[in-house]
This record gives sequence, structure tokens and C-alpha cells, in this order.
Amino acid sequence: MDIRAVVTGFKNVTPLPGLPDAWRWSPVRTLNFAGALSADGRRLLQLSGREWFDEELAIATLEFAREREPEIFARNPHLIPTSARRRASPRRVGHLGASHAPSTWSSE
Repeated sequence: MDIRAVVTGFKNVTPLPGLPDAWRWSPVRTLNFAGALSADGRRLLQLSGREWFDEELAIATLEFAREREPEIFARNPHLIPTSARRRASPRRVGHLGASHAPSTWSSE
């Protein structure tokens, strides 16, 4: 799966300024998402909010997550690439998350 192509195809998607391979989208008026590709391009680091969106906070959070990807993924064995889940499960797309880190969406 080409995560960049999927995300840039979302309705109302716009790039996040100053952060390469990062976007904001809102499928409905009260639900906002922001996401950035991981360094290897195989995961989408993602956050969301209802009825609010602070662009500076989203960018800072995604930058923080990118800088700490190795630690986040090492400490959270359930945040695995979708392709690994695909071998164990018939689902094509995985949306993974943890309460202390932005959620991730990944593919190989």
C-alpha cells in the first residue's frame, strides 16, 4: 500500500506547513486528523481531535513522534507494520494505536 497516495487522496486533505510528508484532513466538520509518514515511509503517525485543531500542536507532536520512532516502536510491540498483521489476519489495513503515542498506520 502506498500510504502517501492513500492519504493525499482523502477529502479535504492539505499539507502541514514545514513538515515534509505530513497532512491534515477532516472527513466531517467536527473531526480533524493530522498525520505524517514515518522516516521509512511504511507507517503513518497520526493524531486526531474532535471539534478542535491546533496546527502548531499537531506539527510539534508529529515531529516529536518522528524523532522518537525507534523508541516508540521498540517499546510498543503491538505497533507493527500492517504487512506483518496481514500474514496473521485477513484484514488489509491496520489502524494501530497506543494511549501514550500517536496512532500509526503502516504498510510495506
